[in-house]
Order: sequence, then C-alpha cells, then structure tokens
Amino acid sequence: MLKSTEQNYNPYWVGIDWGTTNLQYGVISTETGDIIGTEGKQQGIKFILEGTFEDIILEILVSHVFEQEVIDILCCGMIGSKQGWQEIDYVQSPCNPQLAKNVVKVTTKNPRLNVRIIPGLMQSQIPDIMRGEETQILGFFNKNPDFKGAIYFTGTHAKWIKIGGGEVIFF
Repeated sequence: MLKSTEQNYNPYWVGIDWGTTNLQYGVISTETGDIIGTEGKQQGIKFILEGTFEDIILEILVSHVFEQEVIDILCCGMIGSKQGWQEIDYVQSPCNPQLAKNVVKVTTKNPRLNVRIIPGLMQSQIPDIMRGEETQILGFFNKNPDFKGAIYFTGTHAKWIKIGGGEVIFF
C-alpha cells in the first residue's frame, strides 16, 4: 500500500488503469486495503487532449471526499506510453513484477496530486509489450505467491502469461 510521504496524510489512495479507450479507477483505504469505490469512464488516452491528464484526474476525484490531504495516485496502462501523460520505459521480462523501483513520479501543477506511473513489460518475441497487465499480475502474485503455470487475462487485447518462481517468464 502507498503511504504518502507528504505532511498531510490521506486515509485513501487511488489506483487508475488508464488504457487507450477506457479509464478504470478505484479509491482504496490506505489502512485496510479495502476498495471504497470504483468507476469506469470512456476517457482513455486517445480521447484526452494533450496536457489535460491532470484535469481528468481532478474531475474524477471531485465525487470523493478528499479534504486538503495529498492524494497518492498510482497509474498503469497506456498512460505511461508515448501517447500518454509521460512515457515510461518498459521493464524487460523475464522479470519479477515487483516494479516499485521502476515507478516514475509525474510532475503535476496541483501539489496535492502525488501521481506515479507503473512501467509495462517487454520481451524480445511478439507480442513484445504489455501495459496494465503487469499490475494485475502483481495482484495475482499477492494472493498466489507460489503459483507456477499460465494465467489468462480477457479483454480487447487478451493475454496469456506464463509465470513461475515469482516471475513473469513469457506472455
């Protein structure tokens, strides 16, 4: 769980999976990890004017109670692509998806927004990249640390991911 390094502690943080066509987010309790609320919007990066990503975040947070605290926001998906808010380098697989050391802090105009983007994964074979699924894999590993085999993610760009020994081996 994220803990704000800022002076004004917030009991919640926000996770965003920001893809090409859709944005999905959840407000999560910092203390318990419980999901307080989720929502999806058809506001993927292809619909966002350059330079307005921060405005979209502020717009989605308006319906949630945030006083004056710093809001920790962790993003994954196409938001970290060349077409997104800020391009984030991929991590080469096979790899352990504990990507915290590769998470990049984004500069924002609003000092209350503490935004970070998780990098995607790459490999030398085609398909050669993925963004967003690495975060789902982290969640899977959290609940199934000793799993060895393949997992499948459905969606527009469905993925088979071979994992073992706590690592993404191939996708």
